[in-house]
Amino acid sequence: MKKSTIITLSCFVAIELVMLCLILWGPSKYLNIFEFSSIVVAFAFSLFFVCKSPKILLTEFALLFTVIADLFLEIVSPMVQTVAMTAFTIVQLLHFGRLLLELETKKWRIINICLRFIVVLIVETITILVLKDKVDYLSVISMFYFSNLIANIVLAFVEFKKSPLLAIGLLLFLGCDIFVGLQSAIGVYIDVPTTSLLYKIVFTPFNISWLCYLPSQVLISTSILNVNKNISLIKNKN
Repeated sequence: MKKSTIITLSCFVAIELVMLCLILWGPSKYLNIFEFSSIVVAFAFSLFFVCKSPKILLTEFALLFTVIADLFLEIVSPMVQTVAMTAFTIVQLLHFGRLLLELETKKWRIINICLRFIVVLIVETITILVLKDKVDYLSVISMFYFSNLIANIVLAFVEFKKSPLLAIGLLLFLGCDIFVGLQSAIGVYIDVPTTSLLYKIVFTPFNISWLCYLPSQVLISTSILNVNKNISLIKNKN
């Protein structure tokens, strides 16, 4: 790894560590700005590098749509969940595209696409059967997103050696969703004693969901450095 790349990476990680501290312990008045800014920084970092690889382009577009999703969750008031979840769904489809390119044969790519289709079809069918007349676009797109995220994690860990940072990043992505889901469900859909360990973990004094989410975006962004040995800073290209 070139010295300029190491310096840029170090600055990026340092900035995101500061942002994470502000998100966890900073003034709540500016929390949304800190959260959104940290995701923009992760996307911006990926643009510092150039390489003739569709894997990098797919990752950069995934980070861009993550910014779009958080724009409608953190900045737009009131938040627009349908747009955010649609953007997050596109994020997972883009990551799936990158993971498909990691596979060595066309046969395995076709098998993975078919398996993905079957899993999504089953999940969506169950969602419709369970919710019945309460089913809406948000529930359908949310389950579509979640099923693709799970499938991406499985595929990423199967191909772990090729992109370990992406695999861990996607797993942390799931961790964020789990904490957000539990925070919404406890006390509304499920009863958990306030003295239990689960309750104390879910409702920690700091933003535990972002403790998973921001590192996930940092890892996904830096995972582009593993894609190709010929990757370089844009300024070194000129």
